[in-house]
Formats: sequence, structure tokens, C-alpha cells
Amino acid sequence: MVSNLNASGDGLLSIIEELRRELITKAQHAAFTDPSIVELSQRLDHYVVLAQQRKKRN
Repeated sequence: MVSNLNASGDGLLSIIEELRRELITKAQHAAFTDPSIVELSQRLDHYVVLAQQRKKRN
């Protein structure tokens, strides 16, 4: 589980990739509406938004 909200640079991309892989794996065994899938997707969205904001600032 990833909890570092202050990740920067490559660390942020690593978190996104880790969550993406986890989501793909879990989604193969559960419905997209499963609460654990929804929660994981929301966490991934959060980090993607952070990465987009950081990219926009640079």
C-alpha cells in the first residue's frame, strides 16, 4: 500500500505505476464496482492529478 502523498519526481511516477499494476491485477478478479476497486482507482486518480499539476508547474 502506498501512503507517501509528498512523493516527487520519479517517486511519484513509481507510485502511479505501482497502483496501476495493482488495479489491473485486482480488476481481473473483481467487478469494477467492487468497493476495493473503486477505492484503489480513486487513489490512483489522486496521484495522476498530482503528477499533472506538477508537470503543469514545470
